[in-house]
Order: sequence, then structure tokens, then C-alpha cells
Amino acid sequence: MKDEIIEKKIQSYINFFLKIFQRLKLRIEIEKMKLDLKNKYKILGKYVVHRKEKNSMVDFSHDELYENKINEIIKLKFYINNQIKSK
Repeated sequence: MKDEIIEKKIQSYINFFLKIFQRLKLRIEIEKMKLDLKNKYKILGKYVVHRKEKNSMVDFSHDELYENKINEIIKLKFYINNQIKSK
């Protein structure tokens, strides 16, 4: 009887700590993705400045590399938002 009570308590503590661990793991993953997103914005900004300086380019609507960088940012933002909602 006593062993069952102790075992149930231990199991409840284990479950509690597993939930906390999962939340922390998700939060760390989200923060890492936010840093990746910030880095992608920085890379995009450098690309735009470089193209502006070299070619006086201000219209990037036909620039495939620019479009790819924008699409990566959009996908990552969408994924981050979904992860935050799933918390």
C-alpha cells in the first residue's frame, strides 16, 4: 500500500518534470528560430545594399535570389508562429 502511494507520487513528479522539460525545449527551439530569422533579415539587408551599390537596383521583383530569400523568411516566420500557437 505504502509502496503504491510512493510509486504514484514519484510517477507524478516524473510527469511534471517531463512537461516542464518539453516546454523548455520548445521555448529554446523557438528562440533559436528567432535568431535564425534575425540572421536571414540581416543577410537580406546586406544583399539589398550590395545590389543597390553595385547596380543602382531598387526593383527586386524579377530578382530570383531576392525572392528565394524572402520566401525563406516568410516560411520561417510562419513556422515560428505555428510553434508559438502550439504552446
